[in-house]
Amino acid sequence: MEKNRYNPINDDSIALIIGILIIAFIWPYRHYLLIVYKSPLALIIISSIVVAILLLGIVHRLVKRSRNIILDPSKWDRMDGLEFENQIKEWLVRCGYGPVKKTEYFDQGVDLIAAKKGSVIGVQVKRSAKPVGVSAIRAAVTGLKSYGCNQAMVVTNSTFTRSAINLAELNNCQLIDGQALKSKKLY
Repeated sequence: MEKNRYNPINDDSIALIIGILIIAFIWPYRHYLLIVYKSPLALIIISSIVVAILLLGIVHRLVKRSRNIILDPSKWDRMDGLEFENQIKEWLVRCGYGPVKKTEYFDQGVDLIAAKKGSVIGVQVKRSAKPVGVSAIRAAVTGLKSYGCNQAMVVTNSTFTRSAINLAELNNCQLIDGQALKSKKLY
């Protein structure tokens, strides 16, 4: 069975769920707390804890996002494929694509699925030290139907071979190379 990399439950969702559960548990007992402690102090303390948990979740999300959105070409060579995919996912979001989600580990040629202006784009991401060849273009183009995509894109930190460029032109596959990523321009 293929494992899905797209996980909608993250740290922020868990913090929100915990906060809601605490509120749901305490709310019916708020009068009891006031009677036992004869002061609203207990209710204020518990409410403060809930608010702190929710705020920590929000702050964590903001810090995590600000860390991930920066495309740092000097770190591309040290990244593994999944880290580079995450960078490209954030880059696509910043370029106006959305929603962008990951596919399974065994992705049938499409690593990310993005939407823009009515198109559903299957994106093949290749972090490579050498120019990317035709196999990446073939994989992206043949994987489109598996994910309901109508357009293909291949993104790399490197360059593309002449034969890969020719095959992409024949199949209307958009190519984004390292230069475009560094300049943060999308063709």
